[in-house]
Amino acid sequence: MSLSSSCRTFAAAAPISFAGARRRCPTRKPGVILCGDRRICIDAQWGERQITEITRAEVRACVDAMMLRGAPAMAGRALKVIRAFFNWCVGRGLIEASPCVGLMPPPATRPRDRVLSDDELVTVLRTARTLPHPFGSIVAMLAERGRGVALGRA
Repeated sequence: MSLSSSCRTFAAAAPISFAGARRRCPTRKPGVILCGDRRICIDAQWGERQITEITRAEVRACVDAMMLRGAPAMAGRALKVIRAFFNWCVGRGLIEASPCVGLMPPPATRPRDRVLSDDELVTVLRTARTLPHPFGSIVAMLAERGRGVALGRA
């Protein structure tokens, strides 16, 4: 059986496409692919669908759903992985063109600016003192280091 005849569905092709990646896809569940250390759930209806039937609108809807859930970073990573998957399919001759062509990535996320309040920092330090060695010491040191950076004493 050739590669193209065995990889007609998303569920069959996804694990094979990521087998040569840095890390093997740890799951064969339909609609779940690996992105770094995170599993990204792709629309479950893709599982047994023919990869030739998945459209650009469906890929966009999948990414937009992640954005609406408040996960813009995951949406960006998911699009990157989905695009790599469909490019792999094109390279193997499983599909003629990727449905990801022309899709723009979600807007970049901005770094967080929040810092711990004094009360929160006291809670962290008190909790750190109860942790076993070396974890409590490490947390306390990092909290003190962060406080010094915030005060300009790095």
